[in-house]
Amino acid sequence: MPQISIDRSGCRSCSLCHDVCPTEVFDLDSGGVAIAARPANCIGCTSCETACPSRCLEVTDVQRQRPFYRIEENVAFIAKFLRRKPVGVELSQDDWHLAIRDVATRLTGLSDSITETMGRGQKAVGRKAGRLAAEHMPEMYEGRGTKQVLDRLQLRFRGAFDFKYEVAADESSVQIHFEHCALVHVCAAGGTTPGQALICSLFHEYWAGLVGAFANRNYSVGEASSTCPCTLTLTVRD
Repeated sequence: MPQISIDRSGCRSCSLCHDVCPTEVFDLDSGGVAIAARPANCIGCTSCETACPSRCLEVTDVQRQRPFYRIEENVAFIAKFLRRKPVGVELSQDDWHLAIRDVATRLTGLSDSITETMGRGQKAVGRKAGRLAAEHMPEMYEGRGTKQVLDRLQLRFRGAFDFKYEVAADESSVQIHFEHCALVHVCAAGGTTPGQALICSLFHEYWAGLVGAFANRNYSVGEASSTCPCTLTLTVRD
């Protein structure tokens, strides 16, 4: 069973652990200091530990996932965000397959949940996710025009999504040819068909939101092929 320890002298009374906990483990005393009032409810997600700005909360006796993060320019950021060092040795084939299966399970479950909840509104969710992601890539906004933005995205995503593009003269449409896409491996691990899986549809909308945010245009998916490698056409929405 997970064990929760709180250094009360370090608590800032921010209530983040209380707010983020999905099983309502925490109460706040009269001074706003967190108390693990219902420890038996803890499922070991460690959301509280991650959210705590004071580092005064710790969850032990839980199995933690290995951090499979290998994008070199992001290693320092990931280490700071997770407060754990990324894997320091080369990943074995078993490690690779384990990570892909884990990602496939999570992304497939996420896409199924979004579709079940939102129905046709899933497209808006995908575009919104792209725009939110853009907020965490401020360097992309330095590109002048859609072509420079796409050049920067090619460099940023080269390890997972290798693509070429064509931009209309008036920038009213963008055609993206994904020559390699990491979702191929995710679909294979999840038993779905690349290009036809729900996660692919969300991914296309994600790129519409991402490119649109950087180019300051309201793009939507005009057409997307159902085969892999896929071609994605983004068009300006009226």
